[in-house]
Amino acid sequence: MLLGFVPGLLDPFTPAKAALVRVVGIGALVALGPAAFARRTWPRRTCDRAVVAWVAVTLVSAALAVSPRLAWFGEIGSREGVLTTLGLAGLYAVARRAGSAPDHEAHRVSLLIACATAASIYALLQRAGADPLTWAAPAAYRVAGASVLRPWGPLGNPILLGIVAACGLAAAIARLARPASDPWRLAPIAAVNGAACAATLSRGAWLAAMVGTLVACIAAARVRPIPRARLIGIVSLFSVVVAWTLIVQRIATAARVAEGLAPGTSLDVRGAIASAALSAWRSRPVWGVGPDGFALAFPRWRGTAYWRGVWLENPVHAHAVPLQVLATLGIAGVLAGAAIVASALFAARARWRRRDDQLPPTLAVLATLAAASLTNVVGIAGAVIAATFGAALVGGDEPPRAPRVRGLAVAAGVLTAGVLAFAT
Repeated sequence: MLLGFVPGLLDPFTPAKAALVRVVGIGALVALGPAAFARRTWPRRTCDRAVVAWVAVTLVSAALAVSPRLAWFGEIGSREGVLTTLGLAGLYAVARRAGSAPDHEAHRVSLLIACATAASIYALLQRAGADPLTWAAPAAYRVAGASVLRPWGPLGNPILLGIVAACGLAAAIARLARPASDPWRLAPIAAVNGAACAATLSRGAWLAAMVGTLVACIAAARVRPIPRARLIGIVSLFSVVVAWTLIVQRIATAARVAEGLAPGTSLDVRGAIASAALSAWRSRPVWGVGPDGFALAFPRWRGTAYWRGVWLENPVHAHAVPLQVLATLGIAGVLAGAAIVASALFAARARWRRRDDQLPPTLAVLATLAAASLTNVVGIAGAVIAATFGAALVGGDEPPRAPRVRGLAVAAGVLTAGVLAFAT
């Protein structure tokens, strides 16, 4: 789901990921949902109830939305409607019921690192001008009369790529801090993800990478002391990434940092987007304008600052997950989201106290996503990581023996979800 895209489509990236999430996730809900609720095993935990509340809020908000059809299927450029929410809930349910054995969580972290590294390698090839594919409108940053390519890899957007690379970097650092880990394998992986994150020129991704790395080191030290040689190696690794950034794209990097520190340009645009999000929420304070309805509502509150900075283009997202939730799902969505976050924090505290050896990578990845969500959209890829790693953080119940009709339920769910996924 992180790497999938279909070259040749009008949008090669988001629809393919959304369709896969819907097919697999809704199929899982059809297969697992009835049996799980009948046995009262799945919704018993607090986080499970919060996820159910989130889905319920999404359904009610869609029924009362400005455009119910848009709320169900989502915007073309984001696909964050009800169907995707149901798919993510299904992925969470599968991850929760996969069991709480440590090797399950370790495999999940390894898969994330592998996917993030593959995406980062492709992005660095793009940055070097060695992309085997030709794209119609490559992302670029113009500075000092020149245009610097911002790689997007298989994510379709430099910001989304930067967030996934930051997650891969944080997970690799968390494992690298273990005394028994293999530094000769993990150090190059961390360097590749760090270089790709830096190449995106996404300031939100840079901040998320720093937060995730810090959490990774603190959590690893909580489990057992980090050897001095490993600390020196981690610092050296970051020094290499910073040196590469300053050598290869020093002008663009300096311009992006200065742009974030001085008023004007993108800061004014983001302020206008935030103001429009608050206005959209005030128009429908309880249930919001509807899932993924921000782009539809935005023109009504588009201010002059945004008009001067961007002119005709309308954003599909509020560029901050809390603002997006507030505008599209209202106070009800904020409360359901806060319940999910609070229950995850309680679960993390319990594992922190018992010094769980599998906690540092999972906690580092979720901290990276949390930091990124405050300043940027995380996309379907980030939502998949949040759902599966959040389930891993809470822990799992060993699934009961599957009934004979489970296979038919899975087949029916996948078929139904497949039809709905491509109905747009």
